[in-house]
Amino acid sequence: MPRTSTSQHGLVAVAVLAFATCALSTPARSALAQQQLYLVTDTTNAAVMLVDAATATVVDPLFIPPDTTGSYDLQLPIEALQVNGEIWVADQVSDELVRFDIFGNWISTINTGLDNVRGIAFENGKVYVVNNGTANGAPGKRILVYDLSGTQVSSFATADLFDVTARNGELLVSNTALDDLERYSLSGTFLGVFHNSDGVAGIDFPSQISLGANGEVLAAGQSAPTGLFTYDSSGVQTAYYSIAAAARGVARMTDGRLLYTSSSGVHVYDPATANIVNIVVGISPYYINPYRPPGPPVNYCTAGVSTQGCSPQLTHTGTPSASASSGFVITAVPIDAQRSATFFYGVMGRQSLPWASGSTSYFCVRAPIQRTPTLTTGGTIGSCNGVATLDWNAFAAANPGAVGQPYVFGMMINAQCWFRDPPAPRSTNLSNGLEFFVQP
Repeated sequence: MPRTSTSQHGLVAVAVLAFATCALSTPARSALAQQQLYLVTDTTNAAVMLVDAATATVVDPLFIPPDTTGSYDLQLPIEALQVNGEIWVADQVSDELVRFDIFGNWISTINTGLDNVRGIAFENGKVYVVNNGTANGAPGKRILVYDLSGTQVSSFATADLFDVTARNGELLVSNTALDDLERYSLSGTFLGVFHNSDGVAGIDFPSQISLGANGEVLAAGQSAPTGLFTYDSSGVQTAYYSIAAAARGVARMTDGRLLYTSSSGVHVYDPATANIVNIVVGISPYYINPYRPPGPPVNYCTAGVSTQGCSPQLTHTGTPSASASSGFVITAVPIDAQRSATFFYGVMGRQSLPWASGSTSYFCVRAPIQRTPTLTTGGTIGSCNGVATLDWNAFAAANPGAVGQPYVFGMMINAQCWFRDPPAPRSTNLSNGLEFFVQP
């Protein structure tokens, strides 16, 4: 397996000097929660960058820097992925899978049983890692499956893959030998070809796969025709955007433009005008993934509308804390009066699944979930003046065996409210979701 050349490492000092004034302290990173940030691996400097695509700037060129303590050995980091309150980095040359906390501080290094690792994905509480080689006791072309503590729990055979991403409870992979995008179940069953490429008019040597809105799939092509490809939810190619250099990573921005990496840098492509903005050149980056640092709680997902016309939204007061015994109160209003209700939460991230056939509600928290005590919403029956509240800090302090315990600074929690609605599908409805990070 090739190693990073001496000449490539010779670029490190130049690139770091050019960006040195952009580096941020941990408090400054926490203030970035409202920006559209991305983790971008940088093989030239053996680091992970933070990029703000909305402003086309590198926020922190050394968010995860090269190691100087011997804890890890980034040489050719392919992908950095947020895994709830952690960041996992897969390095193709050092044959390592490295865990960092949400601020980029090292937690642990997995460096056995891995060789020529590439893309990684997070789904259903497990991390899926593309392995390609047989050195270091590695099993060859397989996807290796790890739990959140970094313990390998299973693996399954694959073809020659370069990336894996989670999609609709499955795994979508890029097969570089056949130039196809393929589907696997989470347990490793081959489910078929998502897109069959001829490698001529279609993608050749597919690299990163990412997801857009409404079922869109994006992929970067490293060989001719180099560029960015988009597909609909059934795998039909919908667009091709030609890029001169080999495309490696791609992500759809909220304004519709495409953030992408090539063998020459990080760029933004505007499909409407074909205009390209260079964010940084002279480095060799790979994959791109969204990053949400600890910041204020945010709402997500869609609240259901009850048969009485109530659509409860989650609000909050106070600060979620790993040490406080009270003080972070989540409230669901407006909610049906005089109904049973409960809050539930999880530590496995967001989802958005229909609650039931014909229901307006969505199940917005990934399992496993922690239920909290049932309460009564009060108010005047037949109206929307009920209230449901939960002091999450108090519940967490009183329940050391709850899902996700022990809670630590930087852990991400997703919560939702369930309430009884007898005429509705499944006789119940749900609020929207609230995502928050645990503070000290």
